[in-house]
Amino acid sequence: MIELADLRILEISLVSILFIVSFCLGLRALKIFRVSPNNFLEEIVFAIGLGLGCLSFLVLGLGLLGLLYDWIFYVLFGVVLIILYPELWYFCRRVWCARCGQISIRAFIPLVLTLFLAVILLLVPTITFDALVYHLAVPQTYIQHHKIIYLPDNCFSNYTFNTEMLFTLGLLLKGDLLAKAIHFLFGLLSALGIYSLSRRYFGKRTAYWSILAFCSMPLAVFVATVAFNDFALTF
Repeated sequence: MIELADLRILEISLVSILFIVSFCLGLRALKIFRVSPNNFLEEIVFAIGLGLGCLSFLVLGLGLLGLLYDWIFYVLFGVVLIILYPELWYFCRRVWCARCGQISIRAFIPLVLTLFLAVILLLVPTITFDALVYHLAVPQTYIQHHKIIYLPDNCFSNYTFNTEMLFTLGLLLKGDLLAKAIHFLFGLLSALGIYSLSRRYFGKRTAYWSILAFCSMPLAVFVATVAFNDFALTF
């Protein structure tokens, strides 16, 4: 039980690191393109999305070079956080000051309940067909060869992989649980995006019912906790 708890702590730590690194990368991209979101919640949604996109292309590039090794990414994460120290400090300061109060308590409750159910489902071993055939199977083959290779016996490997590059990163650093957690992060970002945009254009009441309707769909909760790319496309 102690070893299992240690593993869960490690996985939570890795998800947190990916979260922070993605935010810092995305925030720097927003600054470069001179885009200013209306509030911190929108900033989180857009910054993390852009950051995950940057990580996807980074994995693709290193995979083509035959450099799919976990230690390389740990070094890169450290370098990124050092270079993007202003963005890291900004993130810590905003979270510590708790200025992202754009979500009301009523809207936060369905997110908490969904998160609780999702955590339970995330702990279930991967058994879905798509994940075992290509969403995770193809990235696992890349990891075994430490590079992206042509797989003539798997036609799905010829698809344009973006989310699967992030799955490759998750499998490389920890395993399928981290890969599924990355897809769940896209589901959470989709929910936050729905709330944020609904609040901006239609008001708090509509935003509340929008996120409640989204989180109440059983299929949404299930899909968010498996290694698919549906919520990456949604986001």
